[in-house]
Amino acid sequence: MSTFPNAPASHSALFDNAPTVTVGTNDGDYDPLFRHGNGKAFCALRPPLTPATRIAQGRNGQWYALDVLMQYGQPVPLALALRRVEIGRTVFVAREDAGTVMEAVRGMATSGADG
Repeated sequence: MSTFPNAPASHSALFDNAPTVTVGTNDGDYDPLFRHGNGKAFCALRPPLTPATRIAQGRNGQWYALDVLMQYGQPVPLALALRRVEIGRTVFVAREDAGTVMEAVRGMATSGADG
């Protein structure tokens, strides 16, 4: 049998023996994932989720806003979001900034239709 240089070690997070955290209660910050062989429930930390709104342009050209929970990264600042939607890019913004960005998008659509 050949050896693959890029194969993970036999004991790594890619396998079922990934490290877990034992907790006494499930207080919302933990999700039960595994049951250990001795019957004790194991829980793994849930990554922090950041509430945000995804603002994007659909295939039909219409802009839409969708509330999401971001697992990685953070919403972009309002000023950067406004610059990015001007050039047609998708942005993730704080939920309180979503209305401002959508108003800007509607303003762009109105001015584009006039001109």
